[in-house]
Amino acid sequence: MNSLEAAKKLLETILQALDITVDSIEIEPILFGHQLQVRCDKATEAKLIKPYTTFREIENKLNEILRSHFPDAQRIRLDCNNHRNEEELALEEKVQSAVKALQDKESKVDLPPMNAYHRRMVYHWLEAKEEIQAMSETKPARLKKITLQLK
Repeated sequence: MNSLEAAKKLLETILQALDITVDSIEIEPILFGHQLQVRCDKATEAKLIKPYTTFREIENKLNEILRSHFPDAQRIRLDCNNHRNEEELALEEKVQSAVKALQDKESKVDLPPMNAYHRRMVYHWLEAKEEIQAMSETKPARLKKITLQLK
Protein backbone atom coordinates (compact mmCIF):
# COMPACT_ATOMS: atom_id res chain seq x y z
CA MET A 1 0.00 0.00 0.00
CA ASN A 2 1.42 3.39 -0.98
CA SER A 3 0.92 6.67 0.91
CA LEU A 4 -1.99 7.81 -1.30
CA GLU A 5 -3.91 4.58 -0.79
CA ALA A 6 -3.16 4.76 2.94
CA ALA A 7 -4.41 8.37 3.05
CA LYS A 8 -7.66 7.38 1.36
CA LYS A 9 -8.19 4.46 3.74
CA LEU A 10 -7.34 6.65 6.73
CA LEU A 11 -9.79 9.36 5.61
CA GLU A 12 -12.52 6.75 5.24
CA THR A 13 -11.81 5.62 8.81
CA ILE A 14 -11.83 9.19 10.19
CA LEU A 15 -15.11 10.04 8.46
CA GLN A 16 -16.67 6.79 9.63
CA ALA A 17 -15.60 7.55 13.22
CA LEU A 18 -17.24 10.99 12.90
CA ASP A 19 -20.40 9.29 11.54
CA ILE A 20 -20.06 11.12 8.21
CA THR A 21 -21.17 9.15 5.16
CA VAL A 22 -19.81 10.12 1.75
CA ASP A 23 -20.56 8.87 -1.75
CA SER A 24 -16.92 8.48 -2.81
CA ILE A 25 -13.34 9.54 -2.17
CA GLU A 26 -11.13 9.96 -5.23
CA ILE A 27 -7.41 10.69 -5.51
CA GLU A 28 -6.65 13.59 -7.87
CA PRO A 29 -3.33 15.17 -8.86
CA ILE A 30 -3.11 18.92 -8.19
CA LEU A 31 -0.52 21.62 -8.76
CA PHE A 32 1.59 20.86 -5.67
CA GLY A 33 0.83 17.18 -4.99
CA HIS A 34 -2.42 15.24 -4.59
CA GLN A 35 -5.81 15.79 -3.07
CA LEU A 36 -8.53 13.50 -1.84
CA GLN A 37 -11.77 14.65 -3.41
CA VAL A 38 -14.77 13.81 -1.23
CA ARG A 39 -18.06 13.49 -3.09
CA CYS A 40 -21.14 13.76 -0.91
CA ASP A 41 -24.66 15.14 -0.68
CA LYS A 42 -25.37 18.75 0.27
CA ALA A 43 -26.19 18.00 3.93
CA THR A 44 -22.88 16.19 4.41
CA GLU A 45 -21.04 18.96 2.55
CA ALA A 46 -22.52 21.49 4.96
CA LYS A 47 -21.26 19.44 7.94
CA LEU A 48 -17.75 19.42 6.49
CA ILE A 49 -17.44 22.83 4.83
CA LYS A 50 -19.52 25.27 6.89
CA PRO A 51 -17.39 24.91 9.99
CA TYR A 52 -14.35 25.28 7.72
CA THR A 53 -12.04 24.46 10.61
CA THR A 54 -13.51 20.93 10.73
CA PHE A 55 -12.24 20.12 7.26
CA ARG A 56 -8.85 21.74 7.95
CA GLU A 57 -8.53 19.82 11.22
CA ILE A 58 -9.32 16.54 9.47
CA GLU A 59 -6.78 17.40 6.77
CA ASN A 60 -4.08 18.27 9.33
CA LYS A 61 -4.68 15.14 11.40
CA LEU A 62 -4.71 12.98 8.25
CA ASN A 63 -1.35 14.39 7.17
CA GLU A 64 0.11 14.04 10.65
CA ILE A 65 -0.84 10.35 10.88
CA LEU A 66 0.21 9.69 7.29
CA ARG A 67 3.67 11.22 7.86
CA SER A 68 4.18 9.09 10.96
CA HIS A 69 3.87 5.96 8.78
CA PHE A 70 5.24 7.35 5.50
CA PRO A 71 7.87 9.99 6.42
CA ASP A 72 8.49 10.94 2.78
CA ALA A 73 4.81 11.23 1.86
CA GLN A 74 3.63 14.38 0.10
CA ARG A 75 1.12 16.49 1.98
CA ILE A 76 -2.46 15.52 1.09
CA ARG A 77 -5.07 18.19 0.53
CA LEU A 78 -8.78 17.57 1.05
CA ASP A 79 -11.58 18.96 -1.06
CA CYS A 80 -15.31 18.37 -0.82
CA ASN A 81 -17.49 18.60 -3.93
CA ASN A 82 -14.87 20.81 -5.63
CA HIS A 83 -15.30 23.56 -3.00
CA ARG A 84 -11.57 24.38 -2.78
CA ASN A 85 -11.04 23.98 -6.51
CA GLU A 86 -13.76 26.57 -7.15
CA GLU A 87 -12.12 28.93 -4.64
CA GLU A 88 -8.84 28.56 -6.51
CA LEU A 89 -10.51 29.28 -9.86
CA ALA A 90 -11.97 32.45 -8.34
CA LEU A 91 -8.51 33.41 -7.07
CA GLU A 92 -7.01 32.79 -10.51
CA GLU A 93 -9.66 35.07 -12.04
CA LYS A 94 -8.77 37.80 -9.49
CA VAL A 95 -5.10 37.46 -10.40
CA GLN A 96 -5.89 37.66 -14.12
CA SER A 97 -8.00 40.78 -13.66
CA ALA A 98 -5.25 42.33 -11.51
CA VAL A 99 -2.70 41.59 -14.25
CA LYS A 100 -5.01 43.15 -16.84
CA ALA A 101 -5.49 46.26 -14.66
CA LEU A 102 -1.75 46.47 -14.19
CA GLN A 103 -1.08 46.23 -17.91
CA ASP A 104 -3.81 48.75 -18.72
CA LYS A 105 -2.90 51.70 -16.55
CA GLU A 106 -1.95 51.06 -12.94
CA SER A 107 1.54 51.25 -11.52
CA LYS A 108 0.92 48.50 -8.97
CA VAL A 109 -1.92 46.29 -7.77
CA ASP A 110 -2.35 44.65 -4.36
CA LEU A 111 -3.99 41.24 -4.19
CA PRO A 112 -6.04 40.35 -1.11
CA PRO A 113 -4.27 38.68 1.83
CA MET A 114 -3.80 34.94 1.30
CA ASN A 115 -2.10 31.97 2.88
CA ALA A 116 1.23 30.49 1.77
CA TYR A 117 -0.37 27.82 -0.42
CA HIS A 118 -2.36 30.37 -2.41
CA ARG A 119 0.66 32.69 -2.67
CA ARG A 120 2.69 29.82 -4.16
CA MET A 121 -0.10 29.25 -6.68
CA VAL A 122 -0.08 32.94 -7.65
CA TYR A 123 3.70 32.91 -8.13
CA HIS A 124 3.36 29.76 -10.23
CA TRP A 125 0.67 31.35 -12.43
CA LEU A 126 2.83 34.45 -12.91
CA GLU A 127 6.03 32.58 -13.86
CA ALA A 128 5.26 32.90 -17.57
CA LYS A 129 4.55 36.63 -17.32
CA GLU A 130 8.12 37.95 -17.36
CA GLU A 131 7.01 41.59 -17.50
CA ILE A 132 5.31 41.35 -14.09
CA GLN A 133 7.07 41.41 -10.76
CA ALA A 134 5.28 39.94 -7.74
CA MET A 135 6.36 40.61 -4.14
CA SER A 136 4.89 39.37 -0.86
CA GLU A 137 4.81 41.48 2.27
CA THR A 138 7.83 40.92 4.48
CA LYS A 139 6.00 41.09 7.81
CA PRO A 140 5.69 37.79 9.67
CA ALA A 141 2.04 36.85 9.23
CA ARG A 142 0.08 33.83 8.06
CA LEU A 143 -1.96 35.87 5.59
CA LYS A 144 0.02 38.22 3.38
CA LYS A 145 -0.72 40.42 0.39
CA ILE A 146 1.09 40.11 -2.91
CA THR A 147 1.86 43.32 -4.77
CA LEU A 148 2.10 43.18 -8.55
CA GLN A 149 3.95 45.76 -10.64
CA LEU A 150 5.49 46.01 -14.06
CA LYS A 151 9.25 45.44 -14.28
